[in-house]
Amino acid sequence: MSVTSNAARNGLNDTLPPIHSPSSPLVHGLAQLTATHHRHPVIIDGMRDGPPPFNDGFRESRLLLPALIEEQLADQYHEIQGLLLDNQGLTATHVTLEQELAAVHHELHRVSHAAGSMQAERDAEFREVYDNSMKMNAELSAADAMRAELMHVQGEIEKLNVERKDLTAKVQMLTQDMERASAELQRALAIKAEIEAMKQEVQRTRDAIKYEKKEYADNYEQG
Repeated sequence: MSVTSNAARNGLNDTLPPIHSPSSPLVHGLAQLTATHHRHPVIIDGMRDGPPPFNDGFRESRLLLPALIEEQLADQYHEIQGLLLDNQGLTATHVTLEQELAAVHHELHRVSHAAGSMQAERDAEFREVYDNSMKMNAELSAADAMRAELMHVQGEIEKLNVERKDLTAKVQMLTQDMERASAELQRALAIKAEIEAMKQEVQRTRDAIKYEKKEYADNYEQG
């Protein structure tokens, strides 16, 4: 038996009346038991037939019997008190275990509630991440479409640049042709002016010849 049980038992014994006290229930029970043994039919019948052999030993055993019974009762009393103390300790342990079990249930409920909250937060975060992922995918798809459109526009711009270069080359050629045509036109105009001047000179020469012929004729007639 543990030291705590012995100490508790000793403390409990201090609150109980002594075993040898006249008011002790053990003494009262012992007196009844002794009286019962005094009236034991076997012993009385034996004494009716005459004193038993070894009468002194029998008398001594009769004197020792109440002491042995009292000692056994005292041992049983102490054992009962020890069992009561052990029962009280077990009861206290049971109460403590029930309190600990209630605390464990409370903690499990709290942890379960916290786990539910964490799961809800995780679900919310997952939904947010999923929504962001879908949004990013949509933006990437739009960006891919814009990139394809941009590449198409760049291709069109390159084509326009090529056409612009071709048109520029053609314009340059036309400009050169126009310059050559203008130069030829200027030369043609100069030639035409020379021709007109020559025509006028020829006409003046003709008029002069005609005038001289007329004067010669007039002079010839007068002369």
